[in-house]
Amino acid sequence: MPKFSEQSFSLLRQCHRDIQVVAMAVIEKIDFTILSSTIRTKEQQEQYVKEGKSKTMNSKHLLVPSQAIDIAPYPIDWNDRTRFAYLAGYWLGVAERFKSLGLITSNFRWGGDWNRNGETKDETFSDVVHIEII
Repeated sequence: MPKFSEQSFSLLRQCHRDIQVVAMAVIEKIDFTILSSTIRTKEQQEQYVKEGKSKTMNSKHLLVPSQAIDIAPYPIDWNDRTRFAYLAGYWLGVAERFKSLGLITSNFRWGGDWNRNGETKDETFSDVVHIEII
């Protein structure tokens, strides 16, 4: 069974409780890593916007606890978008189920389908590592 590295677990502890609950369930079935950009300073966010990695200074990564998480299937293959979509879909399914059971209170969206319409080709900005509370 996959498990988090100490670094990923440390980053997870900085996130909203609902993110932690879903992540702990997802790691039981899919190996993934939590990327170091989960918690950001204003300066880091400004740099991400400047580099085109983010489009907003109103990022949920700036909140404490973080209301966003950046994750990647492990081992990471940046060219395999299918694995990122699979991981995000599994996350969203677990979150929906947990919310229906009253285990969490949040809804989530994925940066590969910002408008949550099930289509990824209509997005003008794709951030396949990003999942956030809405």
